[in-house]
Amino acid sequence: MSSRERFGRDYIEAELKRIAAHLQTDVEAYLIGGGAMSLRDLKDTTKDIDLVVANEDAFSRLMGTLRELGYEEVTDLGEEYAELGARHCVRNEDGCQLDLFHRQIADKLFFSEGMQSRSEEFLSTDSLSVGLVSLEDIFMVKAAAERPDDSSDMATLVQTRLDVDVIKQEIAAQVELIGGERFTTVIASSLEELDSEEGIQTPLDETIPEYYKR
Repeated sequence: MSSRERFGRDYIEAELKRIAAHLQTDVEAYLIGGGAMSLRDLKDTTKDIDLVVANEDAFSRLMGTLRELGYEEVTDLGEEYAELGARHCVRNEDGCQLDLFHRQIADKLFFSEGMQSRSEEFLSTDSLSVGLVSLEDIFMVKAAAERPDDSSDMATLVQTRLDVDVIKQEIAAQVELIGGERFTTVIASSLEELDSEEGIQTPLDETIPEYYKR
């Protein structure tokens, strides 16, 4: 069990505003993981703030600002975090870690136009806008990431009565973007863990095998 610090809604919001105050040019980012759950009051704390930026130049500008604020590259990532595929993992002096992605998440999921359109605005300043991806898309991110605590987070999300049709549509989109074999294998594994660890089955348990048949 990790001994790393955990951070709640108030800290996440304050840190995003601190970053916004130091940015010199516009950056559009999206919260995709436990941080998004905390800001939706579905999780008390999180160890990581997962941010995805779709634009390469904006990504570079954000990284420059984080370095100016004292964020340092994380070199002690465990295997599960190394496999996550974040473009950069940086941590501030409080121990808060930002996992930063450019378009592709966990090498297993692409930040699609559908994910972007379903997001809700959380923060909007002159220099930084932050959206919260939908609950359905957080579920997809958690299923793809395969990190510790993801199964329990997926169980929490299921209790919100997710729109399964939206998830099925996104699965179809991801199969086209990423490739069916790798993507469905990862999702199937996460759904099996959700069943074995949390005792939860979903209609997706029937959807994924259909892609294997294809």
